[in-house]
Amino acid sequence: MKKYLIPCCAVVFLASCSWFSGSEKTIESDSVKLASAPGDSATPANKDDRNDDGETIDMDTTIMKRLAWVNDIADAYVKSPAANELVKVHLKDSSINWIWDSLRKTDSATYVVLQVGADENNGEGMVFGTAAWLYIDTLSRKVYEYNLPNDELIPLHIPKK
Repeated sequence: MKKYLIPCCAVVFLASCSWFSGSEKTIESDSVKLASAPGDSATPANKDDRNDDGETIDMDTTIMKRLAWVNDIADAYVKSPAANELVKVHLKDSSINWIWDSLRKTDSATYVVLQVGADENNGEGMVFGTAAWLYIDTLSRKVYEYNLPNDELIPLHIPKK
């Protein structure tokens, strides 16, 4: 009886490993395309260059301290004419705010992703309503607004202080 116990356990172990071998979860890449702007040299010329797979890094206080200049750019965006209409509505009633969402690394750039919006009451409590998604290139400090319907980044021209 004992001489059959070890081989039986080995067979059960190997069989259980094979049952779970195909059930791993796969993570699909989510890339952001850059919109073509006439005369914009930052937009890649090759369409395939725009489909970079990205790595998302959660923000922590050390990253936020090193990138403190992003707050100045976000402040300039909400006060600029380049801001979308929903942001301007929130700016009028002084409820505009932004949340540091993540740090997004792609093959071509690293972006700080911000949610621009305001706290709103949805009937059950306060929630943050997003009015715009900003992608700020950490190297060139260029600002892009994410266009959700077209899944692309639109370059913005924010006046410097």
